[in-house]
Amino acid sequence: MTTHPQDPAVIGSFTIQGRLGRGAMGSVYLARSPGGRLVAVKVVRDELAGDAGFRARFAREIAAARKVGGAYTAAVVDADPDAERPWLATEYLPGPTLQKAIETSGPLTPGGVQSLASGLAEALMAIHASGVIHRDLKPSNIVLTDNGPRVIDFGIARALEEASLTATGVVVGTPGYLSPEQITGTTVGPPSDMFALGAVLVFAASGRGPFATGNPASLLHRIVNEQPHIPPLPNALQEVVRRCLARDPADRPTPPELLRFVGSPANTAILPTPAETITLQPPTKVLPQQPVPQPPSPVQSGQPVVSGSPAQQPGPSQLEPSAPIHPVQLSQPVPGHPSPIHPGQPIQPVQSQAGQPIQPRPSGAAFRTSRARAVVLASITTVFFLGFLPQDSAFQAQHPVAAFLGGIVDLVLLVSAIRYWTLVLRRRVDLHLSPQGLTIRRGSRQATVPWTGVTRLRVGGPRKRPWLIAWLEPPYQFTLPAPGRRHHGGVRIYPIGHGATVNQRTRQVDELRAALNWYAGRLHDNSY
Repeated sequence: MTTHPQDPAVIGSFTIQGRLGRGAMGSVYLARSPGGRLVAVKVVRDELAGDAGFRARFAREIAAARKVGGAYTAAVVDADPDAERPWLATEYLPGPTLQKAIETSGPLTPGGVQSLASGLAEALMAIHASGVIHRDLKPSNIVLTDNGPRVIDFGIARALEEASLTATGVVVGTPGYLSPEQITGTTVGPPSDMFALGAVLVFAASGRGPFATGNPASLLHRIVNEQPHIPPLPNALQEVVRRCLARDPADRPTPPELLRFVGSPANTAILPTPAETITLQPPTKVLPQQPVPQPPSPVQSGQPVVSGSPAQQPGPSQLEPSAPIHPVQLSQPVPGHPSPIHPGQPIQPVQSQAGQPIQPRPSGAAFRTSRARAVVLASITTVFFLGFLPQDSAFQAQHPVAAFLGGIVDLVLLVSAIRYWTLVLRRRVDLHLSPQGLTIRRGSRQATVPWTGVTRLRVGGPRKRPWLIAWLEPPYQFTLPAPGRRHHGGVRIYPIGHGATVNQRTRQVDELRAALNWYAGRLHDNSY
C-alpha cells in the first residue's frame, strides 16, 4: 500500500488509509467506514468522469452489481456515480488474489483446482443470473478467501469497454484471457466468461496461461488460430477445461454443466500447504491511522549499509487489492519509500551515468525486418552464378546447346542474386505499435505518429511482398522515414516478410494484423 500527496483524505463517508493501486477504471484505495470496517474504494479517472455516457453506464452496472450479493463476490457497500469523480465502495476481502497466490506458492494441487473450478462456476451462475457478463475474468480478479473464491469487478468491465469505443488505443481486457469472439468483435455473452474460466484453471494448475506469454499481438493470434496447451489434469477436469477453451461459444459448457462435470469438492480450501504461510490482513485495530514515514535508505543518505535481522527489515504490504491492479512502475525511487529488494532479484539501475532517469521500456508490439535468410540465399546464388560463368571457349564451340542453357541458368542466378542482395542492403526497419501510436525506425531515422494522426491502416500490395500501408493526416504525411513509393494515396511504411518463406510471411502478416486490431481497431482496414 502506498500514499501519494494528491490522494484524497475522505471519499463519501469513508476515511482513506492509503492507495492500493491503479487499474483501468482509476485508483483503488483502502478505506474505513464510519464504523471502522475496511472497504475498497475505486475512484474513476478524470477523463472517464467527464464522459456523461460513462456515468450513465457506470450507474447501471452498479445497480446490476447490487443484485448479485456477496456470497460469491465483493458486495457493493456504497457508490456515488453522480459525484465529481464517481466512486464505488466494495467489501474488502482479506485474502490473496489467485495471481498473488500462484506467484508466491506455485501452481495449485488437483484438488485445489477442482475447488477453484466449482467456486468460480457458482460465482458465474450468480453473476449471469443478474444479467451481468464479467468480460475480464482473470487471476488478479479472483480473491481466495477461507470460504472459497470470490470474483470481483464484474460488470464494471462493460462500462469501461463501451466508453473505450470512443478512444483509439484504449482497450479493456487481458489478452491471455480474452475469448475469440471478444478479439474478433462478434457477439459477447456468458460463454465468453466460460472461456476465461478455462484459461484461469490452466493458469492455476500450471502457473502459465494456455496460450503461453508474449506481446498482445502474439497472444491474440494464438487464441484465434492455435490450440491451447492444457496441462495434465484429472479426467473430468481435463475435459471441462478443453470444452471451456473451445473456439465456438456453443461448444462451451454452462456454469451448471461445469458443476455437474467437476462434482462437489470435499471442502472450499484452495491453497496448497506452502501458500498457507501467506499472511492475511491483520485485524482492523492494528492498522495505523496515518501512514508512517519511512527513513531514507542508507544508499540515498550516503551512510554505510548495515545488515540487520529479518525482523528489522520492512516487509511487503500484506494488503491485497479487491480490484484488478496494474502496478505503476517508477523510473526513480519515491522519497520516503525505498524500493524493496528481493533475494535473487537483479538490481536494475534507475539512473544513467549522466544522472538522467532511465525510462521504462514502452509497452506494445514490436516488429523488425530480418536479413538473415536473404544473406544466406544471396551468398548461395552468387557462388552458383560464379560457378556457371563460361570459362572455356572451346567447350562453347563444341557444345553450343549446353553453353546456351548454362547461360540461361547463369542469367537466372544473376537476377536472383541481385534480388537477394537488394534485400540484404536494404536498411533495417523497426515498427512499434502501442496504445499511443506507431513508431517507425529506418536506419538512423525515426518518427512517431499518434493514432489521431492516422486515418487508415491496411496490409496491401503483392501477396508475396506485402506492405503495411498508412494513410496519414497532412502534418504527418512526410514525417515517417518510408520509401517514396505510395499506394492509392497511402504510404508504404513497413515491408512484411520480404525475403521470408511463405509460412513465415503468413505468420508475420497474421501477427501484425492482430496487433493492428488490438491497438488501432477502428483504423485497421481488414480487406486484404
